[in-house]
Amino acid sequence: MKVGKVVEVRSHDEYLCSAEHTGIYGCFVRAGDTIGIVIDIYHPEPELVKYIGDISRTDGELYLPDTFESHPIAKILVVGDSSGYVNISIPEIGDEVFMLSDDEIKRFHMSEGEFTIPYYLKIVEKLERPSALPLLTTLLKNLREIFPEKERFLDLLETNIEYGYRIQGMK
Repeated sequence: MKVGKVVEVRSHDEYLCSAEHTGIYGCFVRAGDTIGIVIDIYHPEPELVKYIGDISRTDGELYLPDTFESHPIAKILVVGDSSGYVNISIPEIGDEVFMLSDDEIKRFHMSEGEFTIPYYLKIVEKLERPSALPLLTTLLKNLREIFPEKERFLDLLETNIEYGYRIQGMK
């Protein structure tokens, strides 16, 4: 399923996508060979709207439809590519972004026949403590559906994450 198009490349491991859907938080996506995870979705307010004043939204949409029509933006963290985790390529502006299929997610998480989550620490390090917890919980829920045989391991990992954040919050 098509998610949207790359609109900005922020760094070697983060880009923005103009999304056609909003229910993609925590999903795995692909832009070319680059595999990433949607770590945030937001609706930007067009810059011009700040300067228009008290014009009603209805009038604005009538006379300036492109200004008032905004698409959600998905912030994507690059976690690897289709050939593995080392040779990470960067998407280009305009590249189409697609949701990974369950089979693609399975292939991405298998290394030499073993289940792996190589991007786990990257998420913890990249995101601030409070915002990483809901993302990791969503990711683990999605992985449980795709890897039911790993449910016990994923439950243990989630419990460990929640405990760590609870202890961190007490300090």
